[in-house]
Amino acid sequence: MGGTSLLILFLTILFVAAAQWFFLRMWNARLLGRAVKVTPECFLEIHAEIAELRQKLDYHRPVDVYVADEVDGKMRVTSLLGWLKARHGRPTLSGLTA
Repeated sequence: MGGTSLLILFLTILFVAAAQWFFLRMWNARLLGRAVKVTPECFLEIHAEIAELRQKLDYHRPVDVYVADEVDGKMRVTSLLGWLKARHGRPTLSGLTA
């Protein structure tokens, strides 16, 4: 019975992790679907501020910034792959409002 209990526990943890990953991906897709990526062509001033901040912080990795019209709160910082991306990838600001 001990082996069966461990298998059920493992499958439950695996299911919860997969469900959390799936819902995070769906939430990010919904958020980014209503946003515009900050580029020099679209938002020259914001892009220049971000470039200046990256230079001041001596941060050389790319940073993706998106502007959305309606976001819960003033700003939301998230990563596209959840905790794995937050620990091992580049940060992503997925919603900024003025």
